[in-house]
Amino acid sequence: MIPIEITEGWSERIPIRLYKNGSPYNITGFTAAVEVHDKDGALVTLQGSDGVITAATGDVYYDPDPGGEFLAVSSPYRVRVKLTSGGRDGYVPNRGGLPMIVRPV
Repeated sequence: MIPIEITEGWSERIPIRLYKNGSPYNITGFTAAVEVHDKDGALVTLQGSDGVITAATGDVYYDPDPGGEFLAVSSPYRVRVKLTSGGRDGYVPNRGGLPMIVRPV
């Protein structure tokens, strides 16, 4: 897993590709929501927006709040995507999360 690397104050789109068994995960029919946990495991209240870019290839995104919601002091973060379909939830990755390193400006 290649970590996401950004700097404090980052406000550009963060693309995330989801994989299942080493291949891009077709998430057609799922609702996707990005979840982020800080270095202590606390769930971060996200202020930006998320969504699906291309469901067939498992491409989702998170657009951070322009006010800068990620701080180096709380890094590394762990990013997971909650997938919902038919009232059932699952997470990708299902354990741990994709590392996100935030560097000071």
